[in-house]
Amino acid sequence: MLLHTDVPTRAQVSRLLVSRNPASVSIYVPTDPVSANIGERIELGNLATEALAQLGDARIAKREVVAIEQEIGDLIEDEEFGATRPGASRSSRRPSASPRSGYRTGC
Repeated sequence: MLLHTDVPTRAQVSRLLVSRNPASVSIYVPTDPVSANIGERIELGNLATEALAQLGDARIAKREVVAIEQEIGDLIEDEEFGATRPGASRSSRRPSASPRSGYRTGC
């Protein structure tokens, strides 16, 4: 069942579409609010490894890659990862963006 609570808003998708920072990563992992999200965390980790390798191949500054890696690591460790919260607002962000709120559809 598709739940509407974690679907990015039109504004969030629009920001992703116009973002042109070379050190940007968007990772999409479907989650199941009734599961322990173990599989989803593993999938996120696998996709993150691939994305970080691509950033390295693109010669992105190491400090930016490390910041993204830490952000993704924080998300994987977040106990609320994949949890359904009514009214949750999740947004895309880069490591230098505003303080963490909700789930990121990208870094």
